[in-house]
Amino acid sequence: MRVIVQLFFIHLFSIALVSAQITTEEILIKNDTIELPGTLSYSKKNSPLLIWIHGSGNVDRNGNQGAMVKANYIQQFREAINKNEIAFFSYDKRTSNKKNFKFLKETLFDDFANDAKKVVNYFKEDQRFSEPVSYTHLTLPTNREV
Repeated sequence: MRVIVQLFFIHLFSIALVSAQITTEEILIKNDTIELPGTLSYSKKNSPLLIWIHGSGNVDRNGNQGAMVKANYIQQFREAINKNEIAFFSYDKRTSNKKNFKFLKETLFDDFANDAKKVVNYFKEDQRFSEPVSYTHLTLPTNREV
């Protein structure tokens, strides 16, 4: 029994140690008046950075859609990516941030693409990461630079 208890605490300590090594930062990126708050997490410097680019829906940085859908699928993905020493950034889509509601009346598809471009450009100069890599589950036209 004593060995089982010791193994349990060793396991608990190792989980805490891995979790303690993740650095998390809240970052606000602006596209004119639009606020794109997000979460950056990484375990070490000079690792690649994966930037989550949203598809359809009013999704926040964790994969939730308002009070109705609490899926946290992006948060779960973040945790898995960070365990593999890959930095991760996700942001609240312009349509999920209440501060942006008054500016959304004439939002076009290109506005979402410009948001993604702002986010990627923000990290291009960040020396903490070896390279910014963006991921999207939305297929963009190939003749456009995002």
